[in-house]
Amino acid sequence: MTVDKSLSTAKPSRSLWGSSWFAKAAIALCLILLLVGAIPRYLQGSPPIDPIPDAPIASLQTLRDQGLTLDNWTSVDLQNIQLGPNRWVMQTLSWDGPEPPEGQTDRATLLMSPQRVQTGTSAQPQMEWIDVRGLGRAQGERWTEDQHQQLRFTVTPESGRSTEIQARYFRGRTERRSFAIVQWYAWENGGNPSLVRWFWRDRMARLQNRRLPWVAVSLIVPIEHLSQVDDASPFLETFAQQVHTALLEQGFNTTSTPD
Repeated sequence: MTVDKSLSTAKPSRSLWGSSWFAKAAIALCLILLLVGAIPRYLQGSPPIDPIPDAPIASLQTLRDQGLTLDNWTSVDLQNIQLGPNRWVMQTLSWDGPEPPEGQTDRATLLMSPQRVQTGTSAQPQMEWIDVRGLGRAQGERWTEDQHQQLRFTVTPESGRSTEIQARYFRGRTERRSFAIVQWYAWENGGNPSLVRWFWRDRMARLQNRRLPWVAVSLIVPIEHLSQVDDASPFLETFAQQVHTALLEQGFNTTSTPD
């Protein structure tokens, strides 16, 4: 959505000056990181900067074709759909394990959008998290989002250290149904809903001649209509851990070296 703003000739406010200092600090940090990586190569007689490597995204093709395999869940439907400007893999899951704990749903929807290209803005995780609204509107109903908060969970891969993932967590609802929704960008050694977090991790990886492929994830589970989203957080935390772990094992190139 584009919002027109009139131009102003007023002097910059104090907050703008603060942001300019932040920008200068960020540029200085980039230069320091560049020198840290370039000087040792220069002393060794190597070019200071290697060509930017390609991200290992070939293995992510399986997500578009097969979805994820999750313990105690059966995939009952898999579609590649268009939501807003972006392409998503929509996987519908049904619980087939033991009797679920009280409050746990037996149905869930997993939306994934894996990195598809190597260059251009589409190579960066610039997804519109509001794409999920299209699912509610497709039913001809008004979509509302509220009770926004953060959900943190820890993932411990078989080879590597434990990593804390931060995600968006909120309630989405129509006139008749309510859902708990968790969203984050997953990468091989972390996850966060912010592009900025991925950006800095990717820049650090480039100094080691690597790249960080990513997958945008949205978990959508039905909850009792108009109930508090906090009621579903224990289940969503466990479910998100399971999904992120499955991405590490089935989607990402596991030969990459962690940070």
